[in-house]
Order: sequence, then C-alpha cells, then structure tokens
Amino acid sequence: DISHPAGLIAKGLLSDPVPHCHIITTTTHKTLRGPRGGLILMGKDFENPFGEKT
Repeated sequence: DISHPAGLIAKGLLSDPVPHCHIITTTTHKTLRGPRGGLILMGKDFENPFGEKT
C-alpha cells in the first residue's frame, strides 16, 4: 500500500516500488489529491484475476 507516499513516488523523491512488487494498492484522495477512489496496480508477470487485458 503506497497511499501515503504516492505523491512522493510520483514526484520521483522516493523509489518506484513497481519493479519489486506483484500488486500495489493506493488511493486517489490522500497525497495524490484527487477524488475519493482506489487503484490496484499489477505487474506484467501477474495473472489478472479480473480476466481483462488492457
């Protein structure tokens, strides 16, 4: 969960956790300052449990 440091990661002040994780969760309304919502990020080598490919 990167909800609190997400803004610092987006700005490049903290290292990107994506190369080290299969799944990352975050919110859009804490440090990203968007409307209330959530994000689930999955690595390319992880099978999508929702059955969709983008």
